[in-house]
Amino acid sequence: MIDSDLLHGLGYEDLRSAGKESIALEIMGAIGACRERIETLEAGCESFEELERRYHAEGKEDFDLDDRCLAWRAAREQLDYWRKQLKKLRVDVA
Repeated sequence: MIDSDLLHGLGYEDLRSAGKESIALEIMGAIGACRERIETLEAGCESFEELERRYHAEGKEDFDLDDRCLAWRAAREQLDYWRKQLKKLRVDVA
């Protein structure tokens, strides 16, 4: 069993709060990774909306455009997912 003095010394009330803080840090890391992927996709490129419009307007196969559009959409969806999870965790903590 983890010593409560150790937890208090680290700034936690109990093991549950320490676990939640650890999970929150993991989620924030995932959010940061999603933001980095999005910034990389944005670099020297049009906006996601423009890219998606071009993707739907193309009349021919463009694998590079397909890959970029799908990667960008996935990164945005993952970012949204992790933000919602962090919000749920913080609401549960309160």
